[in-house]
Amino acid sequence: MTKPASYKGEATVLKTVADFQTAFNPLKWPATAPYLWTQTYLIPPPSPAVAPLPPVGGGPVGGTDPATGLPRLRSSDPARAPDTSAWVASKLFEGAMFGGFLYRNVLQTTLINLPKQISLSYAQVECLDTQANRSYDGGIDIDFGQGSATEVNPKEVQVAVSKTVRFTQPAPMAHDVNLLAHVMVPLSFDFWLHCGLFAQGE
Repeated sequence: MTKPASYKGEATVLKTVADFQTAFNPLKWPATAPYLWTQTYLIPPPSPAVAPLPPVGGGPVGGTDPATGLPRLRSSDPARAPDTSAWVASKLFEGAMFGGFLYRNVLQTTLINLPKQISLSYAQVECLDTQANRSYDGGIDIDFGQGSATEVNPKEVQVAVSKTVRFTQPAPMAHDVNLLAHVMVPLSFDFWLHCGLFAQGE
């Protein structure tokens, strides 16, 4: 089995925690990076003791599995919960582009949004399918990481990010996709951190 691609880095930048509210909120990523995300949204919890707010736009075709909160038909998008600025232990659906393929993935996420710290953590739940020339079941078996921006003083923020991911579909291309991930995951995160370091006057 191919080794997962991993990255871990940190930097201290001359910014404020508020400057990172968009960067660490996955609900904003389709707007800020549409070449990587086609959509991201929260999924209502499964069979809650107290009913949540109703799904936005109705439920998925084929209905929702009450045990998992995910669609019974894996080709359907999950139900959508209302957007919010922070949450704890909630499933997030993402349509993520990588290597020319669309991965319809579900993550367990927590977003903490405080005046002096913003933090996002996520871990793989299930990849519904991978869209290529046809649909492949699954596609990602490992995907976890975290990011945080913590105030050091009123003018400085400590930023830390990490990610580990492994792709399993499309099966004939999985080895090549993972080779690409071993290059692109560190490169993209290093680039993002360096942009923060060299934009000190902004």
